[in-house]
Amino acid sequence: CMIYENLKQKLQIALDREGTHELEDIKRLIYEGKAQLFQNEKALFITEILNFPKKKVLNAWLTAGSLDGVHELTPIIEEFGRMKGCTEIQMTGRKGWMRILKNAEFKNIVLKRSL
Repeated sequence: CMIYENLKQKLQIALDREGTHELEDIKRLIYEGKAQLFQNEKALFITEILNFPKKKVLNAWLTAGSLDGVHELTPIIEEFGRMKGCTEIQMTGRKGWMRILKNAEFKNIVLKRSL
């Protein structure tokens, strides 16, 4: 998978913030078909399809780049989700996304702490 050079550093910042994956892990997941890469020159999304007993959900779990680029990619990933049978899209992100994604509904909160 070829991630645009200008977005690699921004993606690395997101990966470092969560601490769950390295860039090579993301590339492997995409190569194996377990994750999808959507990108333009300004932004990228890493998505996965979550299969639940009653529905499929497109999970946009990594986003990096400019807000303009994100807005340009959003209808593309939404159409991909529909084509794959997803009935919802969800995103994990920082609180600031609630300001930006005004048509999204707040459903859950993730609580974390070290063990």
